[in-house]
Amino acid sequence: MKKTKKYKFKILIAIIIMTMTIMKPIISICANPSVGRFQIKFEIQNTKEENLNNIMIKNASTQSDCYVRIKIFAVSEDYYTVKQHSSWNYEEDGYWYYQNMLSSEEFTTNLVVETNNQPIVVIAEGVCVSYDENGNPLGDWNYIQPEY
Repeated sequence: MKKTKKYKFKILIAIIIMTMTIMKPIISICANPSVGRFQIKFEIQNTKEENLNNIMIKNASTQSDCYVRIKIFAVSEDYYTVKQHSSWNYEEDGYWYYQNMLSSEEFTTNLVVETNNQPIVVIAEGVCVSYDENGNPLGDWNYIQPEY
């Protein structure tokens, strides 16, 4: 029974990896009451040198500044180690959050991941920037899009 679950999990990861290699840009629908409904488009740049992946996310949108977070998937957490993460914070929910707001056409700093020559899947998500009454930028990851 355990071998079947492990096998199914490995198949699922393989399907995700194949899908992600076909889909280069990652698109996230963003709805924010202060700016309306539109798309934020991300580009994931993953340059690989031996067993190191240098991951950078670009806000390819021309419509909004945003905050981004990524999640890394692998067959096992033992298959990768984050080596360098300047400006990135790891949270208990399993996401790496970029600390700074990304303007249009701007890139994050590198997140360097050692993979022990194993494949990984990187999922990028974003949230539009809104501002509080004092003009401070906010990124609300708990915002629920209203139904239209």
